Amino acid sequence: MDRLESLVSEKNISTRGKGKGKQRKNFLDKNAALDLAALIAGSQEEKSRVRAEKHHQIQKETKALLAAQRAKAKKDKSKRRKQPALILGEEATTSPAPARARKSVAFA
Repeated sequence: MDRLESLVSEKNISTRGKGKGKQRKNFLDKNAALDLAALIAGSQEEKSRVRAEKHHQIQKETKALLAAQRAKAKKDKSKRRKQPALILGEEATTSPAPARARKSVAFA
């Protein structure tokens, strides 16, 4: 806002404009408008960059968490596989089930 006020004061433009009657139109020069646009664009760009960085950081943390969970699950699975088949005298559930006798079907 200070920059806009300085541009207004350089041009000796009255900001009151409450007088009655015909008033002179005051236009800002082309450079002032471009400077203002660049200033606004810069601030918007900074806000967008900060939002994008936050989003990227959250995604990175989520991916790391998922990778850690997968690694833990893999370790647990390998530990279960390496454990002895008999635990406290119980039979292991990985042994094959007894085969059932199949009934034969005859066609006439």
